[in-house]
Amino acid sequence: MKVALIHDWITGTGPEEACLETLCQIFPDAVVYTLFIKSDRLSPTLTGMDIRSSGLEKWPGMPVLYRWYWPFFPAFIEHIDLRGYDLVISNTRYFAGGVLTQPETCHVCILHPTIMTLWYSPEQSQDDVLPGYPGLGFYLRLWSMVASHRVDYFLSGSEAVAGHIRKYYRRETQGCIDFSMPPQVSGTPLRSILETLFSTYRAQTPVS
Repeated sequence: MKVALIHDWITGTGPEEACLETLCQIFPDAVVYTLFIKSDRLSPTLTGMDIRSSGLEKWPGMPVLYRWYWPFFPAFIEHIDLRGYDLVISNTRYFAGGVLTQPETCHVCILHPTIMTLWYSPEQSQDDVLPGYPGLGFYLRLWSMVASHRVDYFLSGSEAVAGHIRKYYRRETQGCIDFSMPPQVSGTPLRSILETLFSTYRAQTPVS
């Protein structure tokens, strides 16, 4: 099984990176795709992975001024070539769930607490996203809604995120991940959940 892991960006050691490390341990032969990376912040687990960046870390002011490039991030995520992969797992707070996949590819999105204020009020979302780009909140809400329907299965990082997925995306999750050791969903190891979702998708989807 050929697996790709999609992550927004790798710049620290937050909970999303911890989840990415877990996925790398489950799928050590996977390829990791990300928008940009700080190579000096890689953990030992990530150092041993095949990580492919979009190269945005070379842009002026990156990664400190990364929010100023947000209008470009959806296009860069959609530009990642995932042809030939059997399973794509996006591990995301922001953009990674919007990747484009082939019909025969199973896409599982692990969504972490995100910029939910995008959906609360125009004024609040504009302040929280980027005050210098009027209208960016509307654009990101629209793109986020469209991108949510590219995902075959959602797993959530919390009950609050599961509620966000139901309310704003009109989608259901396959469960919330408990990041104890080992990570699990309703008592079932994360590895087993991912393998079951892949098998279910393949059983329902004709492969040409």
